[in-house]
Amino acid sequence: MLTLSHRYRAEIDGVRGLAILAVLVYHYFPGLLPGGFAGVDVFFVVSGYLVGAQVVIARQSGTFSWADFLARRARRLFPALSLVIGVCLAAGGLFLFPGEFLKLGQEAWQGAGFIANFGYLGHVGYFQATQGSQILLHLWSLAVEEQFYVFWPAILLLGSILRLSAGVSLLIVWIISFALCLLTTSEHPQLAFYLPHTRIWEFLAGTGLALRSELIAGRLSAKGKEIISWVGLIVMIGALFLLNNSMTWPGAWAAWPVAGAVLSLTAGGASRLNRSLLGSRALSGLGRISYSLYLWHWPVIVFARELLGEPLSLWIKFCLAVFALILAILTTRWIERPMRYGGGVKTLRVKSLGATAALFLVALAAAGVVATDGVAGRYSTEVSAASLFDYKYLEKYREGSCFIARVEHYNRALDFSPACIEGDQAAPLVVLWGDSHAAHLYPALAAVVRARAQRLAQFTVSTCPPVIDYHQAWCDRVNRITAERISALRADTVILAANWSLYGDSGLPERTVALLRAQGVRRIVLVGSVPLWPRPLPKIVRDTLLARPGAAVPARLRPDGLKESRIVDEKISALAMRLGTEFVSPLARLCDESGCMVHTGNGISSLVAWDYGHLTSEGSRVLIGSGELFLGRWPLQ
Repeated sequence: MLTLSHRYRAEIDGVRGLAILAVLVYHYFPGLLPGGFAGVDVFFVVSGYLVGAQVVIARQSGTFSWADFLARRARRLFPALSLVIGVCLAAGGLFLFPGEFLKLGQEAWQGAGFIANFGYLGHVGYFQATQGSQILLHLWSLAVEEQFYVFWPAILLLGSILRLSAGVSLLIVWIISFALCLLTTSEHPQLAFYLPHTRIWEFLAGTGLALRSELIAGRLSAKGKEIISWVGLIVMIGALFLLNNSMTWPGAWAAWPVAGAVLSLTAGGASRLNRSLLGSRALSGLGRISYSLYLWHWPVIVFARELLGEPLSLWIKFCLAVFALILAILTTRWIERPMRYGGGVKTLRVKSLGATAALFLVALAAAGVVATDGVAGRYSTEVSAASLFDYKYLEKYREGSCFIARVEHYNRALDFSPACIEGDQAAPLVVLWGDSHAAHLYPALAAVVRARAQRLAQFTVSTCPPVIDYHQAWCDRVNRITAERISALRADTVILAANWSLYGDSGLPERTVALLRAQGVRRIVLVGSVPLWPRPLPKIVRDTLLARPGAAVPARLRPDGLKESRIVDEKISALAMRLGTEFVSPLARLCDESGCMVHTGNGISSLVAWDYGHLTSEGSRVLIGSGELFLGRWPLQ
């Protein structure tokens, strides 16, 4: 009968300490440790090693109880989680506007229900979100872990029904999960990142090791353990320094930190390196507070960004890290340990019920925040409306089919959907080509093109200007595919639009214009710069209304960077004149000497931009107008 030793092993806490340190540094000082996000994968291995194997052994000995298992998990996780979510909700009520508080409420109830990974799925990618304001984003990993532990006993039960040993069941599930991870990452990295079945193999790597630990330990010499401990540590640390968020993750790359963690755990406390480094008071002590530190570290820095603005100085980040560490120490000492340990069966049962009730109440409070739109009544109607302004750009821009905005699409064939070309095949074709600043023209342009009985094709890709021979290989590949499509379709008019300020002189479309001319395109239109706001326009309007109680939504405001936008606009205008193309200036259409247009006449509901410069449907309608500037007179002369 397999057994697990209950002897405390400081080196295991040391592995956890290294993992939480990596995650902390990655989130606070990402340039220092570009692969620090892999610390979460190390956590998964350690969790599988400690908890997953206990489930197997308890089932084999006939002592496993769902109720007892879930009660232990409740005492382990719920108290600190309830505290952190509760504090975040209280702080949100004090410091956040309704829009941000509403999002926090949604995150909070999903986090309390251990479904946060599904909440972020399809809405936000982790590597993009780490730069944003998702206060409880980090709870995705806790959700994945608990989903694994809900299904792992059931998987073992199914295996026993099929007369499979625990080891065989584990191996089959590991192979399936790893294969799904590889396949899903290649097509949909965001799905692979957040879904539990593409992460199970990481937990099972630790579980499988724990089940064979005695056998492995008996066959390894002291020198062998020493070598393995060095290799494991080097592999783990190498992953933390050499991986980066431009890699498709998790996929095969995730095997790197997982292998390092497995090797370090294999060497155990018999290794001198593990005893002296991983088992040191510093790393093992960090490991003992790792759960609370993980819970606190992310909300602390996101709240700081919300309240202090960005960028945060290195000194402020250091102070925030120390503050999170202090909160973690206090939470571990006064919340975690008292709830986990001490007392008889009845006392432990009461603690489990109390921890569950606390989390339920927190989830109920979060639901209340959502039901009241972030407690919108705290502010005036207009301020709340500006805070809650939420433009559904995914549908308007046709993201995923005609506007390629996610990294997973960059690694595929990059062929646009057939729906991106609409209209009668015999009609003249208008092509919209560029980045997101081309995509935001689509809603109004489509209406005008349909009214003219023309055809419209939309080929737009995030952060990719319509420039042939652009220095980014993936972008150049997209543009060459687009150019081939335009040639095959015999386009009549091509509209080139981009946030030109991002790309410098290498992002000017001179070669593109030459290629289109050679293809026989009759009309080429270069679109200049839209007004670029220093912050999202709805937030600027919100703060303006707060500073002027009782005032109406301003019709115009002056962006701080208007002068720089005019310089870019003039550069594109001069290029159009030199190349002999048409030129449309959004600044001329949307701005005058008194400032730039804020809304089209109906206040907050008709704002012309939803972030720093991307136009809403209302904004694009003002810019496109009758379409004559873009498409020429109609009917064609």
